[in-house]
Amino acid sequence: ATVNLPQANPYFTIDSVSAGIPKTVYFTCNNVLPQTQVVIPLSVQVPTLPTVALGQAVTNSAVVIVDGLTDANLTNNQISCVTLVTGAYDPNDKQVFSEGQSVDGAATPEDTLLHYLVRFQNTGTDTAFNVVIRDTLDEDLDVTSFRFISSSHDVDIEFHEERIVHFVFNNILLPDSNVNEPLSHGFVEYSLKVDHPEDLEEITNLAAIYFDFNPPIFTNVVSTQRQIIESVAEVFTEVPVHVFPNPTSGALSVNLGGSPVDRVEMYDMMGKLLMEQNFNSSHQADVDARDLPNGIYLVRIQSGTTWHMDRVMVSK
Repeated sequence: ATVNLPQANPYFTIDSVSAGIPKTVYFTCNNVLPQTQVVIPLSVQVPTLPTVALGQAVTNSAVVIVDGLTDANLTNNQISCVTLVTGAYDPNDKQVFSEGQSVDGAATPEDTLLHYLVRFQNTGTDTAFNVVIRDTLDEDLDVTSFRFISSSHDVDIEFHEERIVHFVFNNILLPDSNVNEPLSHGFVEYSLKVDHPEDLEEITNLAAIYFDFNPPIFTNVVSTQRQIIESVAEVFTEVPVHVFPNPTSGALSVNLGGSPVDRVEMYDMMGKLLMEQNFNSSHQADVDARDLPNGIYLVRIQSGTTWHMDRVMVSK
């Protein structure tokens, strides 16, 4: 990966950059007063395909070390962020990371937040005038704790019955990627608290994105499990779903990072079941999708009593 370093300023200096992989950058923050913050912008560019694979997880971590000072809360001094590598053929996705804070090393339920990021792109052939993101919030999320963080464009937020929230980008005038690729992207970011994390097994969530009058495009399913809430050291994780190669000409391999695969189902983007196959708790399942026409499909994977989902493109 290529790391683009920021310009040093009075608030921080760049001490060193390690060679090799993983690459570590060391900063020193200067004159940080109580109740203030220092923002260090850092961008990382991953290699192009096939050096990395679509759906591959890229992990970035940060640790704060306080020398000679008393830190009131040591448990919030580290964070890791896992980002899945995506391709331009299907740029609409959803990501989640958790934030837990505590005094004694155990996550405090009332301070546990889930941050969601929904990204979209206009890959059509004309300007998108209106974009709507429809998100159904999991029943284990506290709807009253909803907090808007940021968005790429002006957005109206509407709450509806049955835990449904709409992010409405009216008159967004989002150009298509063929005309202006950098400006064809958009996003919205928000957070919610976990409701009764002591009873949490798993929180799953996906979003539907509507461009003007077109049918919805569904994002991937993001999943948050109990160990995120109970482990302060591992404050971010996602279920390790790997479907490869992606794109594929028909032959697929599926694994869940060591968890058994019991069943694989494939759906079209309208939710129609096209194929299903059972496996005997295999750690890697091989699926034959050669009969499917070119297009984008949802892959639903069962492991025990848990279901996971990913997307794949068939291109022959």
